[in-house]
Amino acid sequence: MAKSDDFPMEPGERLLWRGRPDAGAFARRVFRTRWLAAAALIIAILRAGWIWMDTQNAAAAVVVGGVTLLMGIAAVALFYGLAVWIARSTCYSLTDRRLRIAFG
Repeated sequence: MAKSDDFPMEPGERLLWRGRPDAGAFARRVFRTRWLAAAALIIAILRAGWIWMDTQNAAAAVVVGGVTLLMGIAAVALFYGLAVWIARSTCYSLTDRRLRIAFG
């Protein structure tokens, strides 16, 4: 985790702002989790519809659609977890002379 206290500053340099990224905003903007969730929902509906049209079996259509939707939810959760991990290990420091991004 990036420590915010270990930032070496030059003599006379003033710290103006220090902060961390928001994990939710990071997941939405960088990993496009809203688009991923929408795509997973559309694919689940399409797969369920195809199964229904081929077999006329509602139970099979619900199972296939549900499994597809669960896989989409797992993908969104994985990317959100990655965003939380990145946000917790990143620190931005803005001084009157530079911007420092510490991560890892």
